[in-house]
Amino acid sequence: MNRNYRVALLILTIVGLALALAFLGGIGGGPRPLAFCTAASGIITFFHFIAIPSGNTQESQNKDERLRAAIAGAVVVQYLVLVGLTAYFNNSTAKLPALTESMIGSFTAIVGVVVVFYFGSSAYIEVKRQGKQDNGQRENKIGT
Repeated sequence: MNRNYRVALLILTIVGLALALAFLGGIGGGPRPLAFCTAASGIITFFHFIAIPSGNTQESQNKDERLRAAIAGAVVVQYLVLVGLTAYFNNSTAKLPALTESMIGSFTAIVGVVVVFYFGSSAYIEVKRQGKQDNGQRENKIGT
């Protein structure tokens, strides 16, 4: 088993034990157990993307690519879980608290920036890689 999967499994176990203690300790009522789910989803997603095996490219470049994917994936999953919990587990029909609205608005902006950064940097790296390949092909044609 990959080291990163072992770490993710350890984190999942800790979160599971914390949830069990929350329910057994009498604080199971309310949104506290769901707060553990929000953090656990981001952490487990991050370690999952980091643990993806490397491909045929250079190792350092592949590590950077996996790190970008891990950060973007964890932030997006965290956002989806947060919005889902806010939308579907809200018991009151009244307006959301100002703090919740502010947090979701700010997190929406952060997710937008992370997604743009991820796709922008991936596109830049791909264009740079294509440019190096084109230069190599031109040098081979000139040399022959």
